[in-house]
Amino acid sequence: MWLAYVSCANCDKAGARGHTPATTSVRSDIPHRHFTGSLNLFDRADSLYILSPMTNQKLTVEQAEVQLKELAKRWLAMDGLWFQAVERKYGMEAAIELDKQAWAHFSPIEANRIMNFLGIEPGGGLDALEKCLQYRCYSFINTQEITRPAPDKCVLKMTACRVQDARHRKGMNPFPCKEVGVIEYETFAKTIDPRIEVNCIACPPDEQKRDFWCAWEFTLDKHHPA
Repeated sequence: MWLAYVSCANCDKAGARGHTPATTSVRSDIPHRHFTGSLNLFDRADSLYILSPMTNQKLTVEQAEVQLKELAKRWLAMDGLWFQAVERKYGMEAAIELDKQAWAHFSPIEANRIMNFLGIEPGGGLDALEKCLQYRCYSFINTQEITRPAPDKCVLKMTACRVQDARHRKGMNPFPCKEVGVIEYETFAKTIDPRIEVNCIACPPDEQKRDFWCAWEFTLDKHHPA
């Protein structure tokens, strides 16, 4: 799976939907959005490539996929460095508290941008959530499983986590991310649909006797006003 934003000089406003540029043949399965500074996706004579807006350097789809993963890794590295800097100066407890505040702001931003990219309106229920979970920054660097054990239930399991796997290789205890994760997933899910309720199945520092790092259950509160 790969994704890209498409930038078009013919759009007269941001967020134009369903518009295909007159001078460019665009893949029909790529949502088209006007997005300043994004990658440009072109399809000419069955030859697909990405054009960097900064250097005009052509990238193949394969190269663009690698770049997406690299950008996600850099985002995660910056998050980790920020946390470590706060922890060194103020301690673990303060670092986690500030991290919770940061995620409470970031997760809704990420959810809204994913919905805009996919053309999903708020209130789409678990179907919308399932789609959006596949486009988070984490989805490019971690391994996750999303299942629907029932129509009114969605379960996400993180089977490989870049942060926790690295700590495990170094012989360190898992990072206790449950407090932050509750904030992260609740604000993400409720931005997509405020009726969605989140339950943490397991997450460090919970006892690690399972084949996944963390798991989250999402259900729809049918009594919540639409």
